[in-house]
Amino acid sequence: MQGNLDLAAAQAEVSNSFLCSQRGSTTCKACHDSCQACNPDGTCTGCKDIQATLIETNVACVCRGRFGSDGDPFMAGCALCHPSCEACEWAADPTECFSCVAAYATTTDPLGGYCYCNAGYEDRESPTSDCAPCDPSCSHCSGGSIVSCMSEEQAAFNRIAAALHNLPLVAETDGMICYRTPTTGNDCTLAAIEAITTDIHTANPGSLSPTPAQCHQLLKAEWAMLTYWFNHLFPTFAPPPTTDRDYLVIKTILQLWILQFGPYTMKNGVLWKGVTDAFNLPSDQWGAISADETNYSVGSGPLNYPLDLAAWLALHPADLQAFNTFSY
Repeated sequence: MQGNLDLAAAQAEVSNSFLCSQRGSTTCKACHDSCQACNPDGTCTGCKDIQATLIETNVACVCRGRFGSDGDPFMAGCALCHPSCEACEWAADPTECFSCVAAYATTTDPLGGYCYCNAGYEDRESPTSDCAPCDPSCSHCSGGSIVSCMSEEQAAFNRIAAALHNLPLVAETDGMICYRTPTTGNDCTLAAIEAITTDIHTANPGSLSPTPAQCHQLLKAEWAMLTYWFNHLFPTFAPPPTTDRDYLVIKTILQLWILQFGPYTMKNGVLWKGVTDAFNLPSDQWGAISADETNYSVGSGPLNYPLDLAAWLALHPADLQAFNTFSY
């Protein structure tokens, strides 16, 4: 019998959970996985991660302050929170911010636990320094002057586009700029961009390098068109009851497609009709919508993407979230 106890004790000593701190003890309790070592009664005497601290009952460790868990919160593998967070639960997920680094920022925005500048301050997601005040006439803005005022809807679009796709593009990329607005093949669009984004590369004529403020100005110039065509293409857009963030994620992706591929293409393209029909389904049918990089489905067999959307999704699958938010 004693030999079996010695064997169990030896195994415990080399395990990651440090089950017993006394060889041969018949009363010691399991030490929590987050503990470096513990007493025979199971209370921790130290944490595996130097950034973790003991909880009040001393039976496990958790990450604290500017450090959040990099996995199971009670495994206590700690990593720095998102740079905008003063404190967090999950280090890799800025939606888990508890408090913000920047003054005049909050996590109580309807979009979720990201840090945002408060209304009346420059509309930025995940600020890592103080939020600049808007002009007194603005509820939302992209800068401090009156011309940078933004509506609440524009601000929500701007935040989600930044969170999902790191937009706006401030250098011409793949023939697009700002909010994936094409810079080639559409003279009217290019002329509109050039009228707003005056910073043209002299060494590469036609290559655009706007500032974020110029992209926000372009977004405002396009907003009436974008609102009209979203309502025209998706007149019964009504996802299932969900969080504001899920609703806005899908809406923002669809708005980006209007800017990127063009409303007339989306209205008249044969294969685009299937896509727009999917996002006009009654809310109780959205669970049947799902997709991968190859095709999508609305509950039956696979359907083909429009060629331009297929090419895009093959390289940038993040937009698949529009299809898959409610899939099961």
